[in-house]
Amino acid sequence: MFVVPPYAIGRFALGLLLPAALTREPLTASARWWDLGHRVVARLRVSPDELTRYQHWSDERYTRTRFYEGERFEILVLCWKEGQTSPIHDHAQSICTMVVLEGSAVTSLYDVVDTGKGPDAPFGGKALVEEGASALHAGSITTVYGGDIHRVGNPQGSGHRLMTIHFYLPPIPEMLVWDEGDPTPRKCLAVTLDPEPA
Repeated sequence: MFVVPPYAIGRFALGLLLPAALTREPLTASARWWDLGHRVVARLRVSPDELTRYQHWSDERYTRTRFYEGERFEILVLCWKEGQTSPIHDHAQSICTMVVLEGSAVTSLYDVVDTGKGPDAPFGGKALVEEGASALHAGSITTVYGGDIHRVGNPQGSGHRLMTIHFYLPPIPEMLVWDEGDPTPRKCLAVTLDPEPA
């Protein structure tokens, strides 16, 4: 393992993701790209103090701030106050590898299942169900495929802030989101902030 200063994260990731940057092969949610993204983040060492200009803390909702944006991938810094969570969402055709920099995150996986009640039942016989949840502490890494449905957050009562860094391969301009208990998704644009001037 080695330390990467924050100004080099984009360059560092670009170097390790050179196959993704140069190839015209589609960046599908395959094991190859999952493994590559996971290995990049596993080697990354940066502290929250080094990312001050990428931190936006809002009382309204969690924030997503652009660290690096390219045609083939992007890197975002996400800041979550206590009690803030993402909507239940997928990642379109993108693979997301997330590392927890500060605090602890809770991530929950969901699936849309057939209730067995037939198409005349509410929601056409489909249901959105939580399959499980896990806690991710500082230094933890998780990777999700594009079609995975999940929610990430900093639960109420945690007593701390949460900061995560996300690698999206390829960039994710929009995603599907779900309301709790409703298996019917809707499209949602991703809102990303720019960093503070250097």
